[in-house]
Amino acid sequence: MNGQRQYKKLAAIALCLLILLTAAACADAPNGESSSSAGGSSGSGTEGTVKESEPEDQGAADGEEPVTLKVMSCSVNPYGTGPMDNEIARIIEEEVGVIVDLIPTSEQDAQQQLPAMIASNDLPDIFFIPETDTLRYIGQMVQGGQILALDDYLADYAPNMAADPLAQVSLELKRTTLSPDGKVYAIGMQRGTYDAGLQPIAGQFIRWDLYAELGYPEIDDYDTDLLEVLKQMQDLESVNADGEKVYAVGSWFGDSQGWGDWHITYNLPYAEGYTCLTPGDRILYSDISTGKIIESNAQTDKEGPFWRAVRWFNKANQMGILDPDSFTQKQNQYCSKLGTGRYLYINTGWDIQSAHDYFDSIGETGKGFTCLPPMKDDTDKFTLYRYYIAGQFNYRVSAGCKYPEKAVALLDWVSSYENARVIYDGKEGKHWTIEDGVPTPTEEYLALDRSDPELQKTEGINILDKFVGYGYGTIEPSTGVALDLWSSSPQALEKKMRGVHRDMLEHYGYDTMPEMYDALSPGGNIDMTVYNLGSLPAELQTLDANLQSYEFKNLFRCILAESDEEFERRQDEYIAGLEAFHIDEIYEYWLKVGKEQEEELSGVISDTREALGLK
Repeated sequence: MNGQRQYKKLAAIALCLLILLTAAACADAPNGESSSSAGGSSGSGTEGTVKESEPEDQGAADGEEPVTLKVMSCSVNPYGTGPMDNEIARIIEEEVGVIVDLIPTSEQDAQQQLPAMIASNDLPDIFFIPETDTLRYIGQMVQGGQILALDDYLADYAPNMAADPLAQVSLELKRTTLSPDGKVYAIGMQRGTYDAGLQPIAGQFIRWDLYAELGYPEIDDYDTDLLEVLKQMQDLESVNADGEKVYAVGSWFGDSQGWGDWHITYNLPYAEGYTCLTPGDRILYSDISTGKIIESNAQTDKEGPFWRAVRWFNKANQMGILDPDSFTQKQNQYCSKLGTGRYLYINTGWDIQSAHDYFDSIGETGKGFTCLPPMKDDTDKFTLYRYYIAGQFNYRVSAGCKYPEKAVALLDWVSSYENARVIYDGKEGKHWTIEDGVPTPTEEYLALDRSDPELQKTEGINILDKFVGYGYGTIEPSTGVALDLWSSSPQALEKKMRGVHRDMLEHYGYDTMPEMYDALSPGGNIDMTVYNLGSLPAELQTLDANLQSYEFKNLFRCILAESDEEFERRQDEYIAGLEAFHIDEIYEYWLKVGKEQEEELSGVISDTREALGLK
């Protein structure tokens, strides 16, 4: 019953978006390129002439051989690089006429791979570009004639996106923020949300069982109250079941630049309602609750979100509740400790399950993490849902693709609600059925481990989870149920509910987690950030690269300060050193571009918030 109420609320949100975005959607503009001129020398396609499909028939025509497309995706391929051979691949081959030759990558790997591919003009037919420097990459490839403008192809070969107002707004945002000339060069995947309301993507997650044991002490802010509560929790549980030292807080500061400082750049600020718009140099942030740019240089503003996070970690270190290994360990070591019950506080909601699995494996099912509701000092800046209007993962079609119409047809196929569910859960009848008009997962499916390589090899479910139009928790408007039944259906959420969740609901007096978070965050809890500021001018790029190196080398000296006085001295030294990199000039550029986008995109942001009842 609670799950159904939750889904009625989320379905209403989805329908509000669709109604709003219908009015906001713009018609596709011609891009001046015909499909006949888009052929290339890429050897990725099947030999022979391929007849173009009619727009209403994206699959292979009778007697037509499927074509092979190389797809570099932020995905997993249990076979390694090569054509997929599983149930999902066969569905795509039958319905689209495409054999997917999958090149798996990650955001970090793609940053290393793309420059070489661009330089050698050896780009896959469809390829992923990470958010970092996306506009710069597109500009390079447009100038070099290596990437296709997709407007004409979308008009002819993308009926799913044409019929979807949310997809149309995503395309308009790509024209506005990711294009040097107003044409579409990127298709955004993972539109919508990962969240289904049980917990946010990032927040203040604590071991609720220990918090309850302390008597639910008041927490008004994270700067002081939360740290003191975490210290008390660490005193309660100082070792795990294996006798290993437990710390309240940990991180992976020992990892590479741009990743080792991720907790500071994103996690703590995001949990308090701020998102970083320039993650490399961490200069410009925006306020999630208003969608407005914060008009201060985060690197020099001692009261801003960046320094607030740095000071928090310093205080944790001074109090002895920050794992000292944090300064040398990498993410995999951090995750290993989290997955053996050695941390009591985390920011990333997707990491929680490993800890819960560990507690269950040792018979301590009463233990678990929940996310604290907004604290009194930040009630208007709590974020429960991250709603990606433009999509989180961007894909392009190379100019060397022999079959651009098929490439766009494939991008369109994965962009429908119906096919998103197929990618996540497979076709109806095996792992899920329709009951009373509602997609419903089987109990056996919910008990499966979808990361099992053998399951991935045979069925292919969830392999393309970053090459799919909509996120896990996005509500399908026609059914009111989240697309990924294994992770986000009412049955899946009920299965994830632990004693700590039920105790939390009883403590605050609510029936469901979404209801509780919504009631306790009256300022709004949906993030719809749509900024994409591109790259700095060439004359500032080297300065900024050196600035980022300086920041990363000196940031942790501040966290290691042994007293407040020493912290302030090191903070002043750090800020003084920024001047050598023209930081004010870099800040002024980011602010100018940010304010221009704020004005240009304000209609989409404000109208969408108004439709959802947000401030």
